Amino acid sequence: NRVWFGGGFPKTGGGEDVDYCFRLKGRGNTEGIVSVPGARAEHPFWTKILKQVSGWASGDVMCLETLPYCTFYAFPDWSELILFYSIYSAAVAFCGTSVYGPVCSFFVFASTVSVTDSLLRASVHVQHDKHRPLPERVALSLLATLPETVQDSTRLLSKVSRLKMNQVCMHFDWMDGQGQHVIATKIVLLLRGSIVLLFAASVMHPSTMWLTGAPCACLVAFWLCENRRAAGRSLAHQANIISKPTLDPIPFPAAAVSRCRPFVVLTSQRTGSNLLCALLSHHPEIAMHNELFHYQHIYSPGWRNRGGWTPLQRDAEPFEFLIDALAGSGTIRSGKSVRAVGFKLFPEHWHAKEGRHELFESLVADPSVLKVVLVRESRLDVCTSMMRTGRSGKYVGDNLDNLKFEIQPREFQTFAQRYDSTFEYYRSSLNGQAFCEITYEQLTGEKDATMHRLLSFLGVSTDVNLGLNERDGMVKQTTRPAKESIVNFDSLEFAFRHSKYAKDFH
Repeated sequence: NRVWFGGGFPKTGGGEDVDYCFRLKGRGNTEGIVSVPGARAEHPFWTKILKQVSGWASGDVMCLETLPYCTFYAFPDWSELILFYSIYSAAVAFCGTSVYGPVCSFFVFASTVSVTDSLLRASVHVQHDKHRPLPERVALSLLATLPETVQDSTRLLSKVSRLKMNQVCMHFDWMDGQGQHVIATKIVLLLRGSIVLLFAASVMHPSTMWLTGAPCACLVAFWLCENRRAAGRSLAHQANIISKPTLDPIPFPAAAVSRCRPFVVLTSQRTGSNLLCALLSHHPEIAMHNELFHYQHIYSPGWRNRGGWTPLQRDAEPFEFLIDALAGSGTIRSGKSVRAVGFKLFPEHWHAKEGRHELFESLVADPSVLKVVLVRESRLDVCTSMMRTGRSGKYVGDNLDNLKFEIQPREFQTFAQRYDSTFEYYRSSLNGQAFCEITYEQLTGEKDATMHRLLSFLGVSTDVNLGLNERDGMVKQTTRPAKESIVNFDSLEFAFRHSKYAKDFH
């Protein structure tokens, strides 16, 4: 199961490490890739720094071809602005009577753009290492822009020399959808490019400076203020002085909680949550609500008259509703009290109504409420299931074997990123709390062992038969694999062959 570095990248490095990681993850080996924040890379053979940086940039730009679905377009950087203006100047010189004017105009534009962009980037670097004297920081900041300038120039030259003009303004998502890398890059390039263009217009056309100078000055002031704030946030984070605000727990009656432990199933749609709710509802010691915060209904088959609550009343008093559901009338089943009571929570519920996010953040932060995380390992199966129900409008019971559709690569990538971020948020929010995580695959393949582990976690009897019957309506909507429903499955699989989603297609 060896994975080697690709031979198509230059020996100076650049791109081969990212390509290697993507191919490694494409074989399902994600546990072997971890971050090591304290690691330090040394380059003892880098005797010609700028030449090495240039070679590295010409290599990493090749990732735009090898991993096309991890790319995005953004506002032109300084080198691309100069390229566009050079084309414009050449056209003017070709169509006009004089070459001197367009050539002079080009050199003024190019020098203004490159110098202004370097100064803007230097203003970011100068915020760091404040223990150094200011003149030294300024000198080092200006020097630090040189490798960046070489990288940008080399990347553009590599694209143009290979006639890959469609890659101009194209960037690679080095974070593979994690964090805010893409949006941050787009915003920074847009802001920096706007400042550069406004300043260049002011220099080249002084008569219009009253029109371009004011917005340019405002943007520069905003740029400097944001850099100062960002540096302050970075220093505060390093000093561990930023702490998450403490949320007040939901005021569940202590006696009710000690008698009947509340729990919540944190999950997403089409992950087997109906199956899990049905299994738990058969346990005599569990009161299992279903989707309490559906936008139109209150789904809780065993809660008599829904405690008298209507969706309108629930939305007006969500805290009071949840307390009644988990520590009041919602804990009664067949006239008897139970030992555990729970419901399921989807990402869509968090922002459906005003006040919901605060309610659920308090719920997740409350250690008296047990947490169960239900995840389906195959993102493709979740996406396919959601496509089926979205097209048919049918969520349970009906057979959808004959329903076929297309999934575009960007659609699946966007869905998968949001799906992953949902469960990353769940796990990070539960940091420091004990919780039980189960998968749909375990629930269907190892039901008895999985339910035994879950029931033990909930503190109820494990010696119970949780078989389903016809009234539960737990009939699979399709018995066919995803590849038989997705008409462009082969091209979709090819698109993600080197990504972390490759294992979903096997």
